[in-house]
Amino acid sequence: MDRIRLKPAWSKIIVFSLIFALVEFFLVLLIGKGEFLQYSSTTILTGLILLLIQSFLFCGIFLHLPHFIIEVSNGHLIGPSLLGIGWNRVFIPIEEIDLRATNTSFQWLGFYVIKSRQGDKILVWAFDINQFEKLLIGLQQGKAQ
Repeated sequence: MDRIRLKPAWSKIIVFSLIFALVEFFLVLLIGKGEFLQYSSTTILTGLILLLIQSFLFCGIFLHLPHFIIEVSNGHLIGPSLLGIGWNRVFIPIEEIDLRATNTSFQWLGFYVIKSRQGDKILVWAFDINQFEKLLIGLQQGKAQ
């Protein structure tokens, strides 16, 4: 079986960065308590643009760290654990994966939780539907071998 390596999708990274920038903007408004509104609209617009650029760069770099790569190879699915939030890698034998128990509650955001019969879980971050289907095809090919 060929090795399959998948990284988070740029479309979902853009969604993450917009959410991140929105949260940061509201935090600035809460902390500033009206002082923020004394600035000119040009200054506020410049700050918002810089905030969007900063959040896009952060999310792009963070989600492309090797910790968030999902890999199917040598009869194993390798990816970030659910509780390790990317820093702890889990190796699940393909035969142990329960595809029917895959949690797709937050698929609009790109989160999927792949569960094994032994209780191990892999959290897939920022994948679009096409990438997740490619992962499922790779897993089914691995089970067939």
